[in-house]
Amino acid sequence: AIIESMFESVMEQLRGAARAENRAAGQRLAVTGDLDLLWLRHFGERETRGTDTHDAITAEIAAALGITRGLADSYLDYARAMRMRLLQVGALLVAGDIDYRTFRTIVYRTDLITDSEVLAAVDAQLAAKVARWSGITQSRLGGYVDRVVARADQDAVRRRRERRGDRELSIWGDADGLTEIFGRLHTTDALAVDARLDALTATVCPEDP
Repeated sequence: AIIESMFESVMEQLRGAARAENRAAGQRLAVTGDLDLLWLRHFGERETRGTDTHDAITAEIAAALGITRGLADSYLDYARAMRMRLLQVGALLVAGDIDYRTFRTIVYRTDLITDSEVLAAVDAQLAAKVARWSGITQSRLGGYVDRVVARADQDAVRRRRERRGDRELSIWGDADGLTEIFGRLHTTDALAVDARLDALTATVCPEDP
């Protein structure tokens, strides 16, 4: 009985740690959203300021957290999704009821819904169901989300398939000895490439021009 009690206590601590980690991820996005709002209020919510504001916020996040600009950019995108698109699902992350991986998957699978009423309905449906989808693979989770999206907005699923077909990585060499690299990847793949390039850059001697 004593051993069982100790085991349950340790498991409860483990579950608590996982929820705390989820809440921390949600809080990070919430604070990033607050920073986003402060910048918008400072410069004015004019579309012409959008790019400059985005770059400035990304730079601040990267410096504060000691991360790459690419990762900081993803935090800002997810923060905006939580604040403006998926309020109910975002609230689950802040509460610790879902993990960051689940939230990111839902954001990605719903990002082509353009109708605000449809999006609100999908957000509510996913918030009601997602807690039951814990412990499954990312591909199965994506499939479940796609079913909800398909019932609400078939065009969003079609647009996603079309956009997936546009993935590419092109390398163009010029006569002047320079090469242009252009790519369109899944966000997870792009972050992996960004991290690999940062690691490669770190191996170069600081004195190398």
